[in-house]
Amino acid sequence: MDPLRAIAGRKVLVTGGTGTLGGAFVARAREAGAQVSAPSRAEGFDLRDHAKVAAELRTFQPEMVFHFAAAGVSQAMSEAELSAINVGGLGNLLTAAASLTRPPKCLLLGSCSEYALSDAPLAESSRLDPRNAYALSKVAGAELARGFADRLPLLWLRMFNVYGGGERLPRLLPYLLQCARQGVVAEVTAGGQLLDYTSAPSAAAHFIRLGLVLPDQPGWRVCNVGSGRPITLKEFMEAAQAALSRRGLRLELRFGARPYRPGDGMVCLPDLTRLAEMIGAPEAESLATGLDAALATMMDAAAPSA
Repeated sequence: MDPLRAIAGRKVLVTGGTGTLGGAFVARAREAGAQVSAPSRAEGFDLRDHAKVAAELRTFQPEMVFHFAAAGVSQAMSEAELSAINVGGLGNLLTAAASLTRPPKCLLLGSCSEYALSDAPLAESSRLDPRNAYALSKVAGAELARGFADRLPLLWLRMFNVYGGGERLPRLLPYLLQCARQGVVAEVTAGGQLLDYTSAPSAAAHFIRLGLVLPDQPGWRVCNVGSGRPITLKEFMEAAQAALSRRGLRLELRFGARPYRPGDGMVCLPDLTRLAEMIGAPEAESLATGLDAALATMMDAAAPSA
């Protein structure tokens, strides 16, 4: 039996449901039979508006909340904007959740960028050292969330590198697709970083299973999420090149044309011991299959309608 089916009939609220990870999660949860509410900003849902957030939760009465909405993932924003959404908005969401008669389980998306640089796999207890405004806002959000641990079951999910069909420029995969379509050389770094990549649908499946096993009792927990399969960034780009070739697109990669970003480490890998304890070790994931699916979604989305 598909373990995700255990979420069938459960009322699940999702923020950020139009993003790469949130969109994949909404699709997987609905496919598994969950009752999903995924209010968007286009529909007037704004995390910065406490009254609207409280009304949404009061009306829907979710059993689980999966919080994927975040500012600053793909574009630079001011510290004030990041704080208003990633910290203040999270506070509004948790305040509304804690006020319900039956407070829901809350799974909140953090980031591997919260950790200090390390050549060793990063455990949940590893030292934190956020190196940019986005990471700082995530650390601040986690500290705020911990203040609700006496009222809500909380799981802070430190996601490592995720890719999927919902990505947009200036992220790497859409950039490579754009270069292939335009017939221009993709100028990239040397790609020597050793990273951990997970497709958005696979990460979504992990999150559903984590939500199902998270205890109902209030408390604060942290869990890394990744694939457990280290790969260099160069290997990832070469796999994307091969996936584009399978779709009839030629991509030329010029490695070393761009410098590494200041402050980036050469290793960013998760220790997934806790993830394995909670839901078992991540199943083997084919990078080729994941990239084929992601690129197919991107290309279908960009294709002109008939």
